[in-house]
Amino acid sequence: MSKLPTLKPVINRNNRKNKSGLYSIHIRVTLGRDTGYVSLNSEPRIAINDWNKKQTYKNYVKNTHPLSFEINQEIESVMSKIHKIVQRHYETSLTLGGLLKELKKNGDSNYFNDYVSEYIKNPAKKLDVVTLEKYKAFLLHLNNFRQKIKFSDLDSKLAYDFQRYLQSEKEIKGVKEKGLQGATIKSYFDKFKVIIKQARVDKFLTLEKTFSLFDYLDYKVEKPIRTFLEKEDIDKLIALKFTEKEVEMERDRDLFLFQIHTGYYYNDLQILKKRDITFQPNEGNMIVSERYKNKQIAIVPIFLFPINDRIIEKYRNIKEGEEILFDYTNFITGQKYNDKLKKIAKRAGIPEEIALKISNKVARHTFFQLLIRSGVSPAIAAKIAGHIDEKSTKSYYAVDLIEVIEGVKGINHSLSRS
Repeated sequence: MSKLPTLKPVINRNNRKNKSGLYSIHIRVTLGRDTGYVSLNSEPRIAINDWNKKQTYKNYVKNTHPLSFEINQEIESVMSKIHKIVQRHYETSLTLGGLLKELKKNGDSNYFNDYVSEYIKNPAKKLDVVTLEKYKAFLLHLNNFRQKIKFSDLDSKLAYDFQRYLQSEKEIKGVKEKGLQGATIKSYFDKFKVIIKQARVDKFLTLEKTFSLFDYLDYKVEKPIRTFLEKEDIDKLIALKFTEKEVEMERDRDLFLFQIHTGYYYNDLQILKKRDITFQPNEGNMIVSERYKNKQIAIVPIFLFPINDRIIEKYRNIKEGEEILFDYTNFITGQKYNDKLKKIAKRAGIPEEIALKISNKVARHTFFQLLIRSGVSPAIAAKIAGHIDEKSTKSYYAVDLIEVIEGVKGINHSLSRS
């Protein structure tokens, strides 16, 4: 059981004089035999004469000081945060170091938004880059919905209103945005639930407080329609010419083509190692590597498409002692990469309704669509994808008119009835 700390606002804690005659204010925290000091966020400095020697509630800085109200409010706010931290850890042993660390870590612990921000910086378990970006996107939407959500505000109505906000068309900083669909909303609420669970562990919330938090959500998650490129679209990308000043655009086109012909995500390209490429006699180069996302081994026959070898040679890391295959200077952020791909697709003459949907994921969908259409079995496709089972791989391709036509070509026509 934690002991209760003794809190006292003090001025000029080191009792030293300076030329300005203005001194900082701190909260002296004494817990057991240990003493520490907490500064105010605004870091106000006042004269000794403006400080009340006989302090009462909200009366630390004399009323004659022009900022007395603001400073006194801040002092009370900091002390209130300290008391709340002690309350959350009342049944455990809390040291002064632990108290000061949590106070610094959580910032304004009254606000759930701040807690989410700190969770992203220090997650309960290590997150891969893709998942981390989803958490950041969740926080961005949450802040746009309501910037200061108190823990006491968290209830089923707020969760429902947030869901409706995500579904609605909105204008943010002068830019109109369409409402989000079920699968995307679900991904954000999955993050929401993880953080709520951690907030209970950290004793910011009780189980009773969050028991029915998500009961009234009604978004429907429909099977996503996968976007992929047809052979003629890929040919347009390959045929696209660039000027000498468009080296970066050409590079992004080439890396996208490498994705299309290997099924790798953009993040996977950045961690490919030189030793991942193995040569098979009578066949050619293959990549045997660990996936970025799930650490599963993917076996990709890059010899199927000669363009892969040309791109590797063009962007290979030539520095001695470097184990990464592609030079790291070839890569930009995922968002910028996706934006540039859309511009490249439009320029190549790919229909606008497809070009606007193009992203690094489309390359992976296209690759597996081509494999299945060419007669590769789902089991082999799963191994190339680096998936644990075939079920995951099936989400990457669609069985449509062309797939059916290609799939029945080998059937003996004598089987058909007259």
